[in-house]
Amino acid sequence: MKSIEYYLKGLFRNIERTDEVREQIEELSSHIRDRVADLCDSGMEEMAALEKTVADLGDLDELIDTIFRRKVRVRRVRIDFLTMAAGAAYGAAYLAFATLCVASWYFGSGALYLTVPAFAGYLVPLVFAAARFARSPEKTELIPYPDGASFRASLAGWALISGICVIANLLMIVTREPCRFWSWMPVAGIFTWPLMTGITWLLSVREIRKSDIDA
Repeated sequence: MKSIEYYLKGLFRNIERTDEVREQIEELSSHIRDRVADLCDSGMEEMAALEKTVADLGDLDELIDTIFRRKVRVRRVRIDFLTMAAGAAYGAAYLAFATLCVASWYFGSGALYLTVPAFAGYLVPLVFAAARFARSPEKTELIPYPDGASFRASLAGWALISGICVIANLLMIVTREPCRFWSWMPVAGIFTWPLMTGITWLLSVREIRKSDIDA
């Protein structure tokens, strides 16, 4: 069955051969060979049997990405909703405290004109995420395997921006009187970025582990 060997060689040509990968390749290859052999025994020609076997497997790129953990299927709509809900809860707490500070420092009750529109930045995405979740709570999507890289990048970005804000605040304190320690507000606000990225990562990993256990 040279046609099968050529097909399998091409199918796995760009995959790094670790012990685990070799085991997965052999398992999938064995399944393809057995299926083709069964179809040939029933009277089908080898090429036709191979074509039918490949067609029955579905999207092979997705299958290979899933087997070798390059991509994974998760309930993305559910994860997005939970992430947005957590972000909105954090935003509500952060902006409530920010309102008290801005009110006492500068604007009194006028602080609400700043913080209520800011909360819309948390609330509106949550409403859209909730609507998507209500329509398709179990909808899945294929995503790159979560390795924490996005979370680490967001944490580094937050730290950099926070440092800039704190330095600017300290320079104002040194050169101007009076000056409040206002930099905590952008630092806390921008923390939403790594917070939500981290929650998305953790929920995705949790889904993957649950799927592995159920399997």
